[in-house]
This record gives sequence, C-alpha cells and structure tokens, in this order.
Amino acid sequence: MSATAKTKKSFNVRNTKRWFKYKYLLLTRAKGGPSLVAMGFSIGLAVEMFTSPTAGLAFFLIFPLVYLFRASMAAALIGFVFGKVIYIPMSFINRMVGGWVLPRAAKHNLLHIFAGLA
Repeated sequence: MSATAKTKKSFNVRNTKRWFKYKYLLLTRAKGGPSLVAMGFSIGLAVEMFTSPTAGLAFFLIFPLVYLFRASMAAALIGFVFGKVIYIPMSFINRMVGGWVLPRAAKHNLLHIFAGLA
C-alpha cells in the first residue's frame, strides 16, 4: 500500500451539523432556485397525505409528479419523510377538530354513510 492512500474518515457527531448545513445549501442553491425546491417539498408532502386511499403505493407517485413539474427529487423525498413524521399526530388533531365541528348525531350518520351501511 502506498503512503498516499486515503482512508475513510470515521463518523463524528460534531460534523453532522455541518453536513446538514451543506445539504441545506445544496437545496437552496439548486438549479432553478428555491421555487423548484418548494415545489418538490410540496409534492412529497401531498403524496404522503394521499397514502391511505392508495394502500401505501403513493410513494411511486412521487417520481412521475417530480418529472412532470420539473421539481427537486431530493426536496420531494424530504417532504415525504416529513409527512410521515407528522401524519399520526395530525390525525389526532383532525379528529378532535372534527368532533368540535360536527354535531353528535351527524357523526353517527356519517359513519354509517362512509362505511356503506346506510
């Protein structure tokens, strides 16, 4: 082995902040500007919120939508993961707000309608 061969650096916790800052700068300085990054993020988040009716196959919708809208794939994946993180807590909040908005009798009738029991 030669003396100039480089070895891979070990993982250092202190460098993670620098790595995230570097990746953030890559996204903000992406070709096309912040609008493409924002569009990619919104595509990923919207696809994640569309997961339930597609039986978990919504992830595959990211690829054609990013291509169609010429958005950032990295930002779409970040938006998808962000949606995964907030999906469960938001469902509890949505249920609570729905309980405030709908009267008690309507909740029972709507449950039968959506379940196909009406």
